[in-house]
Amino acid sequence: MKHVFPCVCWLTIAAACSTAPAPLVAPDPTVLPTLTAAEFPGAGALRFDERHDDASWHGDDAVVFALRLRKGEIVHRWLLRLEVLLGEELVARVDGGDSKIRLWENRTWQYSVMKNGQEEPRELRSRVMPVTVTVSDEHGKPLTRSMVRLPTRLLGGGLLPAIDLTRELVAQGRSTVDAGDTDIEPVVAAIVGTLALLNVVQEDDALAEYFWQVVEKPSVWSILTGLGVRATMSMEFEHSVPAPRLPAGLPAVDRAFLVPLRIDVNGSPALLADVVAVDARRPYALCGGMVAAVARHPSNPDITFELQLLGAERGAAAPRATAEIQR
Repeated sequence: MKHVFPCVCWLTIAAACSTAPAPLVAPDPTVLPTLTAAEFPGAGALRFDERHDDASWHGDDAVVFALRLRKGEIVHRWLLRLEVLLGEELVARVDGGDSKIRLWENRTWQYSVMKNGQEEPRELRSRVMPVTVTVSDEHGKPLTRSMVRLPTRLLGGGLLPAIDLTRELVAQGRSTVDAGDTDIEPVVAAIVGTLALLNVVQEDDALAEYFWQVVEKPSVWSILTGLGVRATMSMEFEHSVPAPRLPAGLPAVDRAFLVPLRIDVNGSPALLADVVAVDARRPYALCGGMVAAVARHPSNPDITFELQLLGAERGAAAPRATAEIQR
């Protein structure tokens, strides 16, 4: 189960744009994470910097999350830090002159929409950049360190554009399936960006084993009849609800929504979650503006997985470093 999400990106997009599992239940706005700083003494001094319109990711842009897994009376806690490695460019001084070294790559995702009764192929493009991932225990003791590549444009857009678009379509009596000439790219971008962040958790050696304890495993029968494991993620943005407040400790924002998320494995609900989404401008772009979430095991109410943002910091202006090269 650990390596499911990289294989289902196309399925996820197709589900968002054409068919989807049974409708998700609208989130309960009163159910929010209850994490406190006292539970994570190793977090140290963190701050929430003001958002900035600069879409470029700079070196030392960072977000820090508190994570907590409850299984009955047993509680596990971690700290998760995402930090931009070097920014988008590195300046190399070659023979006394400056030369810029690009540190990002372009990536493309394929999806399709229905237009005039026909499938029309589309492409989603974004830069991907190296980001360091550090997982520590609640006392700050490092457990794992790794590097991932995250899509800057997709996460920088966040979930609010997808929420606004789908709510507008619903008000017109339409959906993403019959959107016609309406550009549904914000919905696809939000889903792909969310998948990228889920991969951070499910690929980390310290977190994956515990994260998958929240997920309902498929039955042996469904595996045999389905010839394996097929997973899809659904985010029905039209069922998002305004959040009347944020979890304690988060700075106030103009707009916040609770978004229902569900993972289905072999056609059955495997994980249910409500995600708190806010403006995703830098430095909140690193987490796509997703500042908190509560995930629930679909059949065992004693198992929950919570996360909450403890800090979001802007780094130095790029480029951050200079290399001297003499030939």
